[in-house]
Amino acid sequence: MTIRRPSLRTLLIAIAAVGVALVAAVGIVALRTRLAAPQHCTEGTSLGERLIENPPANGSAMPPTVDAAISDLSSRFGIEPSAITGVCVEEVTWSDSSLGCPEPGRMYVQVLTPGERITLAVDGSAYEYHSGPGGHVIHCEKPQAPITNSPWTGS
Repeated sequence: MTIRRPSLRTLLIAIAAVGVALVAAVGIVALRTRLAAPQHCTEGTSLGERLIENPPANGSAMPPTVDAAISDLSSRFGIEPSAITGVCVEEVTWSDSSLGCPEPGRMYVQVLTPGERITLAVDGSAYEYHSGPGGHVIHCEKPQAPITNSPWTGS
């Protein structure tokens, strides 16, 4: 009995099929991540209540990134910080240095970037801020989903 080696064409077809399956699987995971609301923000408590239930472990009222986001949103709309009725913070990993807020025409370093997704609520509307290393915080009008996320639990 002789064993035939697969032809180059057969190998290329097999590699292409595996590649298509991998891209489809990654796309489905990304779609589920993008469509799912952060669970810890929707489990029967308001965003503000969730923040109060789980303060940071270091004893401060809020992380500096959240303070920066609140300051930006209040100055952006000319409102008092007390008008911000909800805060949700998630530790995430961004797919690149755009922090999930790519701007057309700009190039970004393709490196996994740790940060936070901060969602602030005002009058029933949600505003998303993203942070990265060094506490850099940006307002994101067209946010992209992070690769990973976990709720800020204060531990």
